[in-house]
Amino acid sequence: MNHMQIDQYKEIHKIHSGYGKGGNAHYYYIATIIYYQGYRGAIDFGCGKGGLADQLDRQSGFTCDRYDPAIPGIDVLPDKKTYDVVVNTDVLEHIPEAELDSVLHVFRKLSENAIIIPHLSRATRILPNGENAHCTIKTPSEWASLFRQYYSFVYQLPHLSIQHALFLCTERELDINALDNMLKLYVSSKKESTYNHLPFAKRLEKAIHIVLGKEKLR
Repeated sequence: MNHMQIDQYKEIHKIHSGYGKGGNAHYYYIATIIYYQGYRGAIDFGCGKGGLADQLDRQSGFTCDRYDPAIPGIDVLPDKKTYDVVVNTDVLEHIPEAELDSVLHVFRKLSENAIIIPHLSRATRILPNGENAHCTIKTPSEWASLFRQYYSFVYQLPHLSIQHALFLCTERELDINALDNMLKLYVSSKKESTYNHLPFAKRLEKAIHIVLGKEKLR
């Protein structure tokens, strides 16, 4: 993003205290991938207010750095540091099409792995200059095609939201059957809880907490 675009997001962060907190909604997808892949450190690229990074930091033995060009104090990337994985949620749709190449090249410099969750439709939020906050809209297949230009293997995984797509991008071919099945179970359980008011999704979330070392089994 250029400085004028970044200034738009700095302004909207000031105006709306809740802006930049949406990453928390993706926590269980990302935490499950991190567990199955054995990642120990990440950078949340475009972390907003940092709620998702805060949750990831609480995982046993896991650390998550933060970067967002519109948030003072975390608006500079760590120098010459690499990570097990880049986490990127609800960000790329804010990047102009012409700048996606440079952003994805930065991802590759930071890590050979990325968990990317783009939003697939226009935003409800309008920037102070009157433009829609989501300037780059693609279908899941279009995002996957783009990511394959930077990563050898791109896996689309289940996500409950029809407005999001979940991708694991990597340089290594993976057997993702167990991971895929776990996320399918999580998505289906959330649907059951939504429509039938069953507590199963909460029990599954607790199980994930236990696996990640955040809670002790009682």
